[in-house]
Amino acid sequence: MEKIVLRGHCASPGKAEGKALVSYELFGIGGLMPLLGITPAASKSLAGEYLPDKILVMPNASGVGVSLATYLVNMTKQFGGLPQGIVASTDFPYSMTVISAIISETPMVYNLDKDPLEIIETGDFVKMDAGKGVVEVYKKERR
Repeated sequence: MEKIVLRGHCASPGKAEGKALVSYELFGIGGLMPLLGITPAASKSLAGEYLPDKILVMPNASGVGVSLATYLVNMTKQFGGLPQGIVASTDFPYSMTVISAIISETPMVYNLDKDPLEIIETGDFVKMDAGKGVVEVYKKERR
């Protein structure tokens, strides 16, 4: 199994691992449907996907989200609906996604040395140590 190591910046510390779920569309983390742990229909590529056991890989989420995002994230966390971790291609340090990750204690890494959207595919296994800004990608087996 091929291993690729990416290095970036910590937005929210912590360790996480799981299968990657990749979105190429912008959506705010507050757009996650509370209680259910599934993504909204507004994110076409992820509609109906179950997030709690996944590492969410997404593009820049700066400026995406609503002021209720932190409330929705906390409510979703209480019911176990958040992803294990978040990898963002780039992000502004004060976006709703970053603020929500910090408040919910969801590990998050951003601005990596290589674009994660070009490296990571849905189904790859990802281990992350967000505090160190390290993301290990284990490519899924090709058939």
